[in-house]
Amino acid sequence: MRKLIYTFTCVLFLIGLIIGIIEFRAYDRSFYAKEYTKLATYEYIGISEEDLKETTDVLLSYMEGKRDDMVVYATINNKEREVFNEKEKQHMVDVVKLIRMADLIKYVSYGLMSVVLCIVYVKHDYRNFGKSILYAVGIFVLLLAAIGIFVAIDFNLFWTYFHLVFFDNDLWLLNPRTDVMIQMFPEQFFKDVVIQIVLLSVASVAAIAALGFGLSRKKEYVRG
Repeated sequence: MRKLIYTFTCVLFLIGLIIGIIEFRAYDRSFYAKEYTKLATYEYIGISEEDLKETTDVLLSYMEGKRDDMVVYATINNKEREVFNEKEKQHMVDVVKLIRMADLIKYVSYGLMSVVLCIVYVKHDYRNFGKSILYAVGIFVLLLAAIGIFVAIDFNLFWTYFHLVFFDNDLWLLNPRTDVMIQMFPEQFFKDVVIQIVLLSVASVAAIAALGFGLSRKKEYVRG
């Protein structure tokens, strides 16, 4: 039973870790600036670099829970206007709800892992814990591989199914001709984000697997 608890906690922790990596990349303002330059976003929208920087900061601050709204004005195609329309705002309400749920999963996973680490320390049960880490990594790698294959075959279909699973309305279907949000974040932007997340995730999971391997070979006497 203890090994099962270890493995379940490790899988949940890995999910929490990936959520943390996603948030790390999602809130990295410098990444947005690089993508905007790479994708010629300023020219495409018809907005200045300063205004788009402010718009992005307002949006991310709203996602982080640092402000209650995402009202921001900018000059777009030589006209002063509010950047985001009502549909975009309503979609972001749903996005923030999803973020808060993900945060809850993340913090619960970290809390459970803290408890398990205390048990492992008290029981000196390092080898079993190390094996459980390897089991969890194996399960997680299979899951990531399945998702990765799906993304590689058809990113657009993957992205569509992602929204169908996590959103119960069609507010995410934005118009690239009129909605600034989709102009800021076209499909290529999300492809680049996913690649960054995958690279960071692979490195992190590999490090955890190495830790698990080391613990699984540790010579010890298990108590209790």
